[in-house]
Amino acid sequence: MGIPVTIVDVEDIFEKDEMLFYKIATNKNQNIERLYNRILPSEAIYEDHYPTASTWRFRYDKPYKNLKFINHPRKLFEVSKRLLPYLDHPFNPPAFELKDTVSEFFNGSLSYVDYVWKHKEGAAGFSLILSPTEAILKELIEENKLSDYVVQRKVNYKIFKTDDGLEKIVELRFMTAYTAEATNIIPMARIGHCVKQENGSMVYKIHFGDNNRLGYGFAPVMIFSEYN
Repeated sequence: MGIPVTIVDVEDIFEKDEMLFYKIATNKNQNIERLYNRILPSEAIYEDHYPTASTWRFRYDKPYKNLKFINHPRKLFEVSKRLLPYLDHPFNPPAFELKDTVSEFFNGSLSYVDYVWKHKEGAAGFSLILSPTEAILKELIEENKLSDYVVQRKVNYKIFKTDDGLEKIVELRFMTAYTAEATNIIPMARIGHCVKQENGSMVYKIHFGDNNRLGYGFAPVMIFSEYN
């Protein structure tokens, strides 16, 4: 990638003398001083059994000497989907706590096909319910998991066809980096597709696993302040 950052498997990181290390080619322990975190707590906890599994040889909730996290995992809990019902902005589709809308879904005043149910600690599609149903709602009630979810009205994506003949949808994302000198905004686009359900509703596939094929995925974005 042309940047002086080493990509290390999380299973190769270990602690020693209150510091974190990984092995380099010469079998020498390399001390980690800056860790650019790409681990999702939801995946680590629910899928990779952090911190009890033997593959985890360090902890995120433990301080280490001379170590600085860049994007600490706890940020996901501070700024996560749990905030959606409490954001009031035209660009934020209406969202509610699932536990507060059970009767509305049961009596039909809220339609299942109009909403997506999101796990509060979810990221990258984790526990995302794109096509909720009464059966799923009853299952969440039985498992006492209503408090884990928020519901949000689905976005009606604009569908377009590109030169390769494929129908696509686009989700624009903006990464913002603040420094003392400037605010840097880095745009990117996620290219997905849509699937028509038997009931006529559309399901929009915008996540990584759904679009790992030619013509879809991530794309660079160029924004011009003026157009001539």
